Amino acid sequence: GLLEQASREHGVALWDSVMIGDALRDLQAGQTVGAKTLLVKTGLGMKTLGGQPSIPEAWRVVDDLLGAARLLAGA
Repeated sequence: GLLEQASREHGVALWDSVMIGDALRDLQAGQTVGAKTLLVKTGLGMKTLGGQPSIPEAWRVVDDLLGAARLLAGA
């Protein structure tokens, strides 16, 4: 897929990366390549959350991209 191609072309270790998204397909793509996953509640995020019977343990949920940055920075 595109993530694997980007990994090869740019030397990115996907297992050491973070996939941030607002849709189920974003988080599934991240999980497929072994990346950490963050769901933002903005955009489609609240709809994505509402459509899940339970939140998978691998998902981290944040309010927005600023929240994602703060989480990743350890703030």
